[in-house]
Amino acid sequence: MTLDESNTYERLLRKSQEAFLLAIELYNRPSIRYHAEGCAFFLCNAWELMLKAYIIRRDGEEAVYYKDNPGRTLSLNNCLSRVFTNENDPLRINLEKIIDLRNTSTHFVTDEYELFYGPLLQVCVKNFDDKLREFHGKEISDIIPESYLVLSVKRDLIDPEKVRTKYSPEVAEKLLTMNNSVAFGAGDDGSPPLFRPI
Repeated sequence: MTLDESNTYERLLRKSQEAFLLAIELYNRPSIRYHAEGCAFFLCNAWELMLKAYIIRRDGEEAVYYKDNPGRTLSLNNCLSRVFTNENDPLRINLEKIIDLRNTSTHFVTDEYELFYGPLLQVCVKNFDDKLREFHGKEISDIIPESYLVLSVKRDLIDPEKVRTKYSPEVAEKLLTMNNSVAFGAGDDGSPPLFRPI
């Protein structure tokens, strides 16, 4: 890496770790009700910065810019597909579900997000810690104690009838469909949301 690339690489890693810490702090703060959505936003930011740093180290700084628009850097989805090329990789599936939450949470707000996404977010936190170590030789536990990486995930039974009573038919069915999709994204390491079959 050139000196400029090395400086960019280090800045991206510092910002990535800061966004990661913000995600955890926001999720675990008891006075905030926007847990899952806020955590997803900062986790996506942390992953994007970390993956861009990895791409710069591996392929050079020009690799994080679109060839047809050199003023614009790759999106998180682009970085994800360049680094994790297997579409069936559980880590990639997990992160794609978190990206979906980030992209849709401002349009579709429900109290159940934490129940659906809590376990998925916890897996994403563990994956980030693992890949930061593997890709960059950095330990997040050098910044915060490892015990702080545990999210205060609320576990409850998701009752389809209560969901249907609380929301419009369109919103209720989207939530119930989302529950199954999110459970798949948790992968083998995550506990899916508790779901009472219809």
